[in-house]
Amino acid sequence: MKRRPGLKFFPAPVFWPSRIPLAFKLALIGIVVVALAGVNFYFARTVMKDGDHIAGVVSVAGKLRMLSRKIEIDVMQYIGLPKQNARPVRNGMAEFEQLMQALSQGGRVFDTQLPPMNAWHRHLLDAVRRHWIQYRVDIEAILVARLYENADPGAVSPENMLALHRQSLSRATALLHASEQMVASILRDLEFSQQRAVRRLLWSIGLLIVALILSLLIMHRSVARPLGQLIAGARRVARGDYHVRFRHRSRDELGALAATLDDAVRKMSATVDEQRRKYHGLQLSEHVLKGLAEMPGLGVCSILHRQLIYANQNLADLLGYESADQLLDVSTQSLFVDSNCRHFWDQDALQGMDPQGVSVRCLARRLDGSQVLIDIQGQRRMQGEEVFAVCLVRMASAENMAGATSEPLKC
Repeated sequence: MKRRPGLKFFPAPVFWPSRIPLAFKLALIGIVVVALAGVNFYFARTVMKDGDHIAGVVSVAGKLRMLSRKIEIDVMQYIGLPKQNARPVRNGMAEFEQLMQALSQGGRVFDTQLPPMNAWHRHLLDAVRRHWIQYRVDIEAILVARLYENADPGAVSPENMLALHRQSLSRATALLHASEQMVASILRDLEFSQQRAVRRLLWSIGLLIVALILSLLIMHRSVARPLGQLIAGARRVARGDYHVRFRHRSRDELGALAATLDDAVRKMSATVDEQRRKYHGLQLSEHVLKGLAEMPGLGVCSILHRQLIYANQNLADLLGYESADQLLDVSTQSLFVDSNCRHFWDQDALQGMDPQGVSVRCLARRLDGSQVLIDIQGQRRMQGEEVFAVCLVRMASAENMAGATSEPLKC
């Protein structure tokens, strides 16, 4: 029979240790995937947190810009309206300084924890602070002048008040411009940070996807594919193909299973081949026996483990039986009374057929109890642990019948 090629398993990657148990390999893959997922989760959380911080900084900077405009409007109302209170201006100034401190040193504003402003925008914040100090000096001068004017209407001339007002408007404009520059810079930084965070997040997600794909490929090569090939090989063995070979280079549980199956299939194949050869030998012997059984006057029989398994009608007529089937129910010890006959199939034979055969003359018992001298020629071989013999039986010649005794076994 033509041998089919064995099932070839894909070898494990070079970097993949082959002696690690399969459970440890799967656990290692799971740990790597979980670690990458945890890193991605931590990175995404960090990006969201940084986004919240930058959004808070933008919100506070925008609030600072609007507050500078509000203070300017409050100062104008305080100058234009005689009975206007200075409290809104004072409150705006205090809130402006509070927001400036939060941007400079960090703190909790609007339910958001702000980090200190980074070095990129520190110079812009310092510019806003310088303009604010100058603007605050003008506001304090206006408040003091208005206080004196309320106490003594002629204490401050209209020209001086107008000059203070114009100077404050100029510095308010400079403060507003510096605040807008700071907000614009923070917005540009926010956009750049968002783009960078998105790129990093995409790279991180891509790395996780690649790790998952590699994990699936490794699991496919290490587990799924070998199992599928083991199943396919087992199905071929179940269909009667005992020449399947299981080859797996890995030394884990699947490798041990493949080696065990390969050894079992090899032994099974050897056993089946041996049984097939014996079966062909028996078929050939049966064919030869059938040809000899048709020869007149020649008895033919087969003996296995001291028991007739085949006899022709000529042997039955020689021993006085009506049919050959009756001989199959009689033991060889009852038919052949001479020890030389029994020695023919009792002693061990060669593993193959005897090259020259054996012959013996002995007494045989007929059905009516009388004895007849016969010549037996045949060959023997060992079939398993039993002796299998094919015998040709003839009645001894007439000149040797009188006073004949059995002769010893001759080879």
